[in-house]
Amino acid sequence: MLYIAQVISYTGILYVIYILFLRNRPIHSFNRLYLLLASVLPMLIPFIKIPSFASYWQDNEVMNFSLPEITVGSEIAPQVDNTIDVAVIIYAMVAVIFFVVMAIKYTRLQRMAKRSEQQAYGDYTLLLNTGYGPGSWGKYIVLPEADVHETIVQHEAAHLRLRHSADLLFINLLQAVLWPNLFLYAIKKELRQVHEFQADAAIDVDAKTYGELLLANTFSTCTLPFTHSFNIHPLKRRIMMLKKRKSPMAIVFGAIAVLVTGITVFNVVALQSCKAKKWEVVQATEVDKMPVFNGNFDEFLSKSIRYPQEAIDSNIEGKVNIGFVVDENGKVRDVKVKSKNVHPILANEAARVVKQMNSWIPAEKNGKKVAVEMILPVNFRLPDNLPPYTFEYTVEDSAPGIDVMHPTVKFEISDAKSIDIATTKNKNRHAELIKQQQEVEAEIEHIKNEQNKKK
Repeated sequence: MLYIAQVISYTGILYVIYILFLRNRPIHSFNRLYLLLASVLPMLIPFIKIPSFASYWQDNEVMNFSLPEITVGSEIAPQVDNTIDVAVIIYAMVAVIFFVVMAIKYTRLQRMAKRSEQQAYGDYTLLLNTGYGPGSWGKYIVLPEADVHETIVQHEAAHLRLRHSADLLFINLLQAVLWPNLFLYAIKKELRQVHEFQADAAIDVDAKTYGELLLANTFSTCTLPFTHSFNIHPLKRRIMMLKKRKSPMAIVFGAIAVLVTGITVFNVVALQSCKAKKWEVVQATEVDKMPVFNGNFDEFLSKSIRYPQEAIDSNIEGKVNIGFVVDENGKVRDVKVKSKNVHPILANEAARVVKQMNSWIPAEKNGKKVAVEMILPVNFRLPDNLPPYTFEYTVEDSAPGIDVMHPTVKFEISDAKSIDIATTKNKNRHAELIKQQQEVEAEIEHIKNEQNKKK
């Protein structure tokens, strides 16, 4: 969801630049290109990074502070996480609904084209007596009747020639994928208007006559989805744009918009490319107060960390050292796997949990909050490899021919709590442990009975 928030923010910035410098400027081709870039560029910006802006950690220059080791598989019971983020499901469902609606509208257009009277018009096809339009889409010019003003037909042909339908299809697809991005709706509205400006400019007709034609068709248009309609409101902007001509000032504003956009994108990319410099991280031995987890650390780990089911099934164990930095704001950053030759399944699980520990009281040095690098060792150990119950006792001879036993009983189960993992192998092992324990208890009871008889 952070990615979606970034895309929305960047789209909003580019749209504001358009409103300030380009809206209502008679540089229609440039404005069209800008609006298309403003709709797709924000999706790419979060992935753009410049390596030269990044300075990376050097382990030999930072003294790490190691947290107490935790063991997964003994004190923290493994759990299988079969849940899927509800927000992701809802997001995907809404996106699917948008795609279904688009498919229905497209099917509606195809059916209308098939049942309409068709007539060739150069490289395009006139759809006559449809009851819709005047409008255009794909290779079709949609007309409500058989007899329509030639200027209107030329206007719609200009839409097709300039491939405006492809622009609308593209931005509709973006809206389906990034439906929370409300700026895309505003961009699509402006893009439609720019399309009309371009088509109007392609008609060699007196501005006054053409304006009267627009007004005459104000209330006689019935639109279809995906199509360009001849009568796109607000008409006032279209009529005003007919009187405007390209001027040096319009080109200047276009250049300013490019400059401002370039500076904005460059700064955003530079910021997200930069990593904290190594001298910002204070050595653990130099701070007055070490970072403290803001909450119950053990409880957080017990609820968050899980023994991956794939690792359980494949009998994978190992120790993972996860390095991370607690910055001056108490946030975790630069999570890295420090261990070598550790299985990626275990490394990914340990790193996932550390990334969620975003609530620390930061370290302090001379009364100032500073960043410190930490290491958390995580030991993944399966229950099958825990030591079994053991029983020890001694036998002393008090008299010839008589064995008097004074048992010394000792049980060892490592430090583990009982773990229930739904595999046949582990259940059999658990049954064996219970059987051993029962045998030990029976032996103790037998020794006690023998002692009582001797007494």
